[in-house]
Amino acid sequence: MPSVSMFLANPFKPDLRVEKEALSLHQGGYEVGILSWDRECRFPEEETVDGVKVTRIRVAAPYGRFLPLVPRFLLFYLSLVLKSIRVKIDAVHCHDMDTLLPGVLVSRLKRAVLVYDMHESYPDFISTFAPRALVWLLRLVEPILIRRADLVIATSSMIADIATRAGAAKVIVVMNCFDPLPPLVDEAREIRRSLLRGDELLIVYIGGLFAGRGLEEVVQAVSMVDGAKLFVGGYGPLEGDLRSLAGRLGAGDKVVFGGEIDPADVPRYDAAADVLLATYKATDPNNVLTIPNKLFESIAAGKPIIVSNIGEKSRLVSTEGNGIVVDPSDVAAIAEAIRTLKGDRRVYDAMASAAKGSQERYSWARMAAILNEGYAALLPARRVPPDLS
Repeated sequence: MPSVSMFLANPFKPDLRVEKEALSLHQGGYEVGILSWDRECRFPEEETVDGVKVTRIRVAAPYGRFLPLVPRFLLFYLSLVLKSIRVKIDAVHCHDMDTLLPGVLVSRLKRAVLVYDMHESYPDFISTFAPRALVWLLRLVEPILIRRADLVIATSSMIADIATRAGAAKVIVVMNCFDPLPPLVDEAREIRRSLLRGDELLIVYIGGLFAGRGLEEVVQAVSMVDGAKLFVGGYGPLEGDLRSLAGRLGAGDKVVFGGEIDPADVPRYDAAADVLLATYKATDPNNVLTIPNKLFESIAAGKPIIVSNIGEKSRLVSTEGNGIVVDPSDVAAIAEAIRTLKGDRRVYDAMASAAKGSQERYSWARMAAILNEGYAALLPARRVPPDLS
């Protein structure tokens, strides 16, 4: 069967999108391997995950410090190339721009199909910590590399537009969707019992606690609404400020901090929630260009969501009717959205029904089909017939 080698500049702990794509291609008739970068040198060097071989390249490197990272990146690139030239590869699948340069080289050496998976706008991503000259250089180089790809996979239509304008040969959109959640009735009931008193509205946010996600405004809004409770799962530099803010507002009993949540437990909290949140601000261009997983989690759980009025997330929710769109800087508007979902059962039920009605359109099963169709147009899968002896 055709062999696909995925390049990834993180240790695959796992990376959820990468894992789902790898397993979908494997189930579609491709032999899939992942070459990833273990900067901390603490994960298994090799393992097999549901038929997908994961090989981690151990090159120690710091996080958050740009200049010491440069020579380590070059060592990682060299290791990627050396490991790749020794094995059969029919397609090189580069996740993010930070693996695209070695991907172009390996695809030429192996005469393999080149796939570029654009999770986000990479130059905009590194603009928060990298020198301006490098950001400028990457903006110049990215369109050149995009034109070398046989297939570009984008996480949203707005990311796809960037690839199309750069002259990509073929672009498909594979969003970070989820299949509908199973009922999880007992798990959800147990979480609600531990968090709520009476008929409170449970609002759930699980993710990084970083600036630009509208979390300060959400905490303020929740403090203004009777019968609302916010569960915040995750960690990040904003956690201390959020705790202090809740205390100053006298909302310590209305905002619960759950710390780091195991990804395997996130569906349980989504099932327990009444409402989910994605109130990102336009402080980072990628907050506009991409669609947060939380929106797709809300659809999979059949729950309304409160989203910010920027980018594709706003357009999707406005079209589907599965939530309320707000200005993420407007505390009063967020509070009013919470009051509406708490106090108007007709509105709540209509939005929950709209979320459930969107599940087939925004399911991973549909995204997996698009992914395999994109691959098949360039590299048809050859399924191995079962052994009937």
